[in-house]
This record gives sequence, C-alpha cells and structure tokens, in this order.
Amino acid sequence: MRPAAARDALVECLLAVAEERPRLAALVPRIDRSFLALARAHGVAEAAAHALSAPELAPTLPAAASAALRRAAEDAAARNALLLRDAAWLQGALAAEGIPSVALKGTALLAAHYPGLAARHVADLDLLVAPADLTRASSLLRERLGLFRPRDLGYRGAPVPDRAPGHHLPALLTPVGTVLELHHALPGHGRGAIDAEGVLARSRDAAHGGRTLRIPSPDDLLAIACQHVLAAHGADRRFRPRHLCDLAVLTATGATFDGARTLTPDTGEIDASEALLASARTGVTEGLFSRPGDGVRRRLAALTAPHAREAGSLWRKVFPARAFLAARYGARADAAWLPALWLWRPIRAAVHVVLGR
Repeated sequence: MRPAAARDALVECLLAVAEERPRLAALVPRIDRSFLALARAHGVAEAAAHALSAPELAPTLPAAASAALRRAAEDAAARNALLLRDAAWLQGALAAEGIPSVALKGTALLAAHYPGLAARHVADLDLLVAPADLTRASSLLRERLGLFRPRDLGYRGAPVPDRAPGHHLPALLTPVGTVLELHHALPGHGRGAIDAEGVLARSRDAAHGGRTLRIPSPDDLLAIACQHVLAAHGADRRFRPRHLCDLAVLTATGATFDGARTLTPDTGEIDASEALLASARTGVTEGLFSRPGDGVRRRLAALTAPHAREAGSLWRKVFPARAFLAARYGARADAAWLPALWLWRPIRAAVHVVLGR
C-alpha cells in the first residue's frame, strides 16, 4: 500500500473497534507489510487485529497480514490477562490496608470499555492513590508485596529518590514482571490538571474475568487520556493513533467531551481531541501520525529536557558511574571489563537516536 492508503486503512480500523465503518471493507484486501509496520510503530496492531477479525472482513485479509495480526492479538491477550490479574491483586492489597486506588489509562479502558481483552496495547499498569497515601502505598508494595525497581541507582551511582520529578514514582516490577507506575497526581498538574482526590471520589467498580477493579468514571478517563497524550506527550505523535481509538471507544461507551470539560479548567487538550476524532471520521488524518525525523527530534528533546538535566548531565548519562553500570548490566563493580561499556554506550546511544533501536 502507498503510505497514504496505509494510513487511511489504519484509521478506519481504529474507528471500527467502536463503530461501523463500511469503507473499511474495500481497503482490507490491499493490507500489506507497510500497513503492519505503521500499526506496530504506533502501538495499534492489536486494535487493527480486533477490527479485522470481524467475520465479514477476515476472509478477505491477505494471509501474511492475517498471520501477523493473529500473533499480535495472541501476545496481547496473554500480556493483558496477566496485567489485569496483577491490577486486581495490587488494588486488593491496598484496599485491605485502607488505601483507595484506581487503575488508570489502558488498564481501566480494557476492564470496562474495549470490546476484547486483546483489542488494545497496554505497556504498563498505572495506579493512582491520594497524595497523602503515597508513602504508605509505596512501602506496602515494596516491603510486603515484593515489588522492586529494575534499577535502583541513578547515573551518578546514588539511589534514585522515591519522589522523582513528575506525577508518579519510579517504575516498579511485580514478581511476574508487570511494570507498575504508582501515581499521586495526573498529567497536566500545574496547568489545570484533574484533581486526584476527585478521580478517586468519582471512581466505580468494573468486573472483568471474575475480578473487580476500581477505575475512574468514563468522563474522568476521557479527560485523563486527552491530557496524557496531548499535554504530557504532545510532541510525540506515536501515541495519537491509539488515542484516536481510545476516544472512539470511550465516546461509544458513555463518555462525553462536555463531561470531560467540567473536570478541568484547562480544556485545550479536550477540545483538540474532539477535533481529532471528528476529523478522522471524515477521512482527515493530518497531525495524527509520526513524521520523518520525529524519532530523532524526540530523543534529542528527551536528553535535553529540564527533568533530564535534573536527573544528571548528558555527560553522566553517556558515561555513568561504575556502580550504575554494575547494576544495569548485572556485573561486579570491580569487574575488569566494565570500563569497556564506556566505549559501547556512546555508540549505542548514537544508534538509538538515529535509528530508534
């Protein structure tokens, strides 16, 4: 497929997760590797697989694309089932200690809004607790439930502080490998963010797979999604196609843009998201997909952002302390070969900036 055709087909798939898209049928027989690469690059292969599994579409999907999308769906089903299990376990443990929590973003969307367990890519588990409960919740997760940081040292070789800049603590891993981000605030704080206490107060139960999760109200989920993608990650277009699918799913299952606007004084991202969904429905995809060079610009911006400078200079990121190297690569701090990594890391960083891998 030509790039424009691949984008059109992918947008139709994303909307078809939540609504009827008759135009999609004519595009399905042309789906090829360029479509699959675009879907993978933007984290929506799972949503495309769900849309294209419809009985009236699946028989016309080329065999190679069908096999690739089936693998994506199978992998997502396994990952997401494990993630939802961990979410219920952690929320139950927090609740037993009198700590209310809600599951945010992809976890909540899967539990109550998406039409299938494998229909959305979810990279990690986000839980929100009240700011006053953060220290107690963190201690419970680490000291009693066995969660741990994949790397406990910063580039300078000193322990990473619990209160890192941002709206969540440094990531933790559950014993089975689920990545958890424990939030005490929401994206956009300082510029009209949704109040965390309000999200907790308006939350509701969602039953999924025999378990119960506590999740935000539909309008809270919609407002959080808009601020997360267009405020916290506004310069990174990789998230926008998945955001489009989330918007379609949420508005099809009860959320409203007007309701979301009542939750924050800063409605710019909500307005932009509503316009994005309306444009996509009419076939206009401008500003939705990544552009050539976006990866390079994104990585250079990440290296020079204020929060990155607070965490350590660019020099220290490329040439970190021996203690960090030992923790990062599982070696002894006095290993004779460890300094060779100071030669390797600049090469690896340059490849990552240019190629994105």
